[in-house]
Amino acid sequence: MSLRPLILCTAALWLTGCATSYDLYDARAQFASGAPVQALTTLENADVSGRDALLLLLDKGAIAFSAGQYSQAKDALLQAHDLIEEWDQIRVGEQSATLVTSEWATRYRGEYSEQLWIHSYLMMTFLMLGEPSSAAVEARRALARMDEHESSLKQDWFTRALIALSFEAAGAHDSAQVEYRKLVNDSHYNGQWNQVIQRHSRRIGRAPIDGITSADLPTPNQLGNDEGELIVFVQSGYIDKKQPGDLPIDIDLRIAYPFYPVQNHWKPSLDVLADGKRVAADRIDTPLTDVSKRSLSARGTVLATKQIARIAAKKALVDAAAKEDDVLGGVVQILMFATEQADTRSWETLPAWFSLIRVPLVEGPQTVSLRIQHEGVDKLIELGNFDIQAGQLHFATYRTTQPLPLRDGYFLETLTQPNTEPFELEPTLETLPEQLPET
Repeated sequence: MSLRPLILCTAALWLTGCATSYDLYDARAQFASGAPVQALTTLENADVSGRDALLLLLDKGAIAFSAGQYSQAKDALLQAHDLIEEWDQIRVGEQSATLVTSEWATRYRGEYSEQLWIHSYLMMTFLMLGEPSSAAVEARRALARMDEHESSLKQDWFTRALIALSFEAAGAHDSAQVEYRKLVNDSHYNGQWNQVIQRHSRRIGRAPIDGITSADLPTPNQLGNDEGELIVFVQSGYIDKKQPGDLPIDIDLRIAYPFYPVQNHWKPSLDVLADGKRVAADRIDTPLTDVSKRSLSARGTVLATKQIARIAAKKALVDAAAKEDDVLGGVVQILMFATEQADTRSWETLPAWFSLIRVPLVEGPQTVSLRIQHEGVDKLIELGNFDIQAGQLHFATYRTTQPLPLRDGYFLETLTQPNTEPFELEPTLETLPEQLPET
């Protein structure tokens, strides 16, 4: 049997597979240049291959959320979740194609971290929409994903705090306490975040957490009977892009692999001001590239196994072609070398940092601003006019990005609308005891 049809098929797979759809590039550039609505229009009309269907939904969700289009973000991200569930069953034919090309021939399913951040965005989206019960559903999905890939996702403190917040907002206080306990035990936030834990404990009339009494905690930034709380979700910068790496193993064979570059992303400086005065706040952050690196590394064993199988299959093809025809063997050798391309697809509209800020505020109308200093940005942004109500949560979100090389010196500043209909926490502060019981 001639190998020529197989060679033509391999070449066709390579030519059609080794690129991200152009509409995604266009939409990302529009978003980076400060035109999120235009980017969403591009994505709505995008002609994207089936291999990039998940990337389309991920970019649409992140951009829509940053533009304040929460319903659109919700729809896109729920579809992304469903698509991953549908693709969990790996098809043999799709995997067979990678044996003679590269990972580009497969449908992009997202790194473990990206799959988790679908639920992070959905939790924020539902909280902004005033739907805490739906946020709690996403919190449980996020927990399942974190438990499944604990080694690579454990240090996503932002998502852990967001899970606890979603449970708290939905009235699932036992679940919230469990997640707060994990933050205290596992993270370097065990000093500052204790204040959040104590405020939550006062709301529900319990001692903070096992092994910690009120006397063990630092002077708390307690939520008084005349206070509500503003939660601000901040996205800063851009996540690093995957880069292609090459490892030659023979004169005519090589291994191509994706990696994240070693770069320092300085933690953003964030201050909240109420009516022009800086106010005390509790904050937690996640550098997304760090989590993404661990997530990619966790797939290393699977990738290495597939690489070994691909090298063997390509070597066999070259040898078989050479036996059939010397010229054909040379063509196959070149083709097999050229098709070894690292799959660098990723969710590129993610920020470099997720930050969650919790700000106790005295009830009454006040103007709240955010000062952000990060990688050349020094801006004072008005988040909105809030009528703070005692015992209630209010939400706002803000995204800033740093200039890209193609738009040097231009900053995107997308301020989304705050949730003007805060929901009441149960039980209310007035029903709680004055003092916490000692454990």
